[in-house]
Amino acid sequence: MEELKILLQKILNKDLQQIILSNSRHPEQTQKVKIRPVLIREELLFQETAYRGTQAFHENFTAEQLTDRICTACRPPLWSAKRAS
Repeated sequence: MEELKILLQKILNKDLQQIILSNSRHPEQTQKVKIRPVLIREELLFQETAYRGTQAFHENFTAEQLTDRICTACRPPLWSAKRAS
């Protein structure tokens, strides 16, 4: 997970074109997430567009907030319902 955090810290800047996260573990919740840089009131933020069903939800984050959000979402589950006992 530390490698992912370091990579995100390097690429989350104004030169980023787009990040696409897809193939969710929970497709009934979010099918795809797109991330792009936006300049709002001269502050660099990253707009997350989450696609759920036929709707798109937008939210803006700082680079630090987005790094934490992606690392948390990519963590392996602590347990799985399909795990053999």
